[in-house]
Amino acid sequence: MNITLLTPKFTNYTVQRRENSHNSTPVMHSKLSPLSADTVSFTGGKSKAIKIVKNQTENATVTLLDFIGARYEELDVPRFERISEQYHNTLLAAANKLAKYGFIYDEVYNSQCPVKSVDSYLSKMKRSKSFTVLDPIRGTIYNKDLYNLDNLTAFLNEMREAGYIPYKTDVPLVKLLKRGYIPTVDEIQSGAKTVKVTDLDFRLNKKQLDVENMPEPLRPFVSGPLKSGLEDIQLRFIRTCDKDNPNPVYHELLIMFGPHSTIAKHQEHRDVYQWVRLFDEFEVPLEETSLQTHSGKALTYMERISEMFRGKVSQKLFLNAKNKDCLGIQEESRIVFTEEDLNLFRGYFNGLNDRLLSVYRSLGRSQEIKEMKRRDFERLATIRSGLKDTINLYNAKAGLPLLED
Repeated sequence: MNITLLTPKFTNYTVQRRENSHNSTPVMHSKLSPLSADTVSFTGGKSKAIKIVKNQTENATVTLLDFIGARYEELDVPRFERISEQYHNTLLAAANKLAKYGFIYDEVYNSQCPVKSVDSYLSKMKRSKSFTVLDPIRGTIYNKDLYNLDNLTAFLNEMREAGYIPYKTDVPLVKLLKRGYIPTVDEIQSGAKTVKVTDLDFRLNKKQLDVENMPEPLRPFVSGPLKSGLEDIQLRFIRTCDKDNPNPVYHELLIMFGPHSTIAKHQEHRDVYQWVRLFDEFEVPLEETSLQTHSGKALTYMERISEMFRGKVSQKLFLNAKNKDCLGIQEESRIVFTEEDLNLFRGYFNGLNDRLLSVYRSLGRSQEIKEMKRRDFERLATIRSGLKDTINLYNAKAGLPLLED
């Protein structure tokens, strides 16, 4: 569920509030203690933090993110890895017990990355504009019939018996009302702006889920597939013993159609998402959305680029995978870029480059602005290069012309 929390102030890193232009991205809680000022203290002589300070302090390049990353790797990752073992053993046991409902636990896949990496952790912080990252421990199970809510109910009951309960979080009431939530009398009388509800997200085709006939309390959790076409059920557990803990350990679970869907997820990340998500890390202020402004035009070019690759690559990857997992259909929709697509690609990036230059010209020529501009145009070059490689990857497979600069 997309829940906007506070916006942290990163040292040497300026962020601007902007909706994710590619995927719906949950905002998450972390295990980090509240920070005062722009400092982090480490106890016990943590080698990673000491190495960072020794290597970078002389050049004044140490940032708050460096310290956060060092702290996460040194203190949190080892602890999360130990906790994740119990979580994954529980998922395996639950899936095996509920095999008649179609649940499958993929041991090989789940062993690859049960705990979020440092780079992924910091990237989520940058994009969510928050210190809170609430999926450090992750797990995935399969079920071909995600639209059958009896399956989900059985699984939640099994996890509850094993000591894991769904986490409840505060969600803006206005957002829930749009999804069909009916507030209680107390919520209306108190003028509550947020409501504490289960952190559950049905990112599924609404027609196949039959939202109109599903239990009313579950309707507010139906958000529909991501813009990329990814369908799954996402929820987070905490241990029963942590239900009164103000800072529990969060355990994310994704329920997907099958192994082809997870393969597609990683392909989509490699070919599209890892590049377009960098748009959300741009430091230049692009708050004006009017198409009459350079800022608005820059945002539009970013969205057009994201739309192109969602339609040409992401949505086809996930459709092909769903067909294989649920129907056993091996035929695939081809992913190709025509000559017209290549021309559009060039035009979008040329236009974005020009609009960003115009925005930066309006910001002045201070050293801080120059450094910010350098970093942003490095990001832009990285995005273009990555997406160019994606075009050439699929066109080479299809025997079509490659994108030449």
